[in-house]
Amino acid sequence: MGRAMMAIFLLLLAAPLGAEVQVVSREELAGRLKYGQKIKLVLKSGTYAEGRWEEIGPATLKVNVSKTDDAREIATGVQEVSLDRVASISQLVRKGGKRWKLPLALCSTLGTFALLAAGGTEERAGDYLPAAAAFTSAIGVGGYFAGKAMDERWMTYVLRAPEL
Repeated sequence: MGRAMMAIFLLLLAAPLGAEVQVVSREELAGRLKYGQKIKLVLKSGTYAEGRWEEIGPATLKVNVSKTDDAREIATGVQEVSLDRVASISQLVRKGGKRWKLPLALCSTLGTFALLAAGGTEERAGDYLPAAAAFTSAIGVGGYFAGKAMDERWMTYVLRAPEL
């Protein structure tokens, strides 16, 4: 029971941190998940597994499990998991926005000013200029990846109990 409570606690903790939680039925789940995408499973027993999903049926989910915290309950490799055992499924989604543009522009501007400042020192321009050029490129690339990370979020689907 302790593992199940921990899984529910982590699910509730993730909600305010940018993850979105939606309650869906089994039928809606197939339309929400993107094929081959990385997912995280939390079973009702509290077991956590991570991998890429391959196929979803009316009662089972086929997952290529890469990580698990209980190999006796769900082993690594391609596994068929009954949807009755699944408490929640999380999937990494990208918002598709252009939030990467602002950090890229800011970091590139900062790097350009560093390059100009290094070029402004007359007597040691040859020493500082290559380092400043590398710094400018690295800061621009860092801004790009920082912006891309801001576009990612985990979407968590909690399975609704089937209606009888």
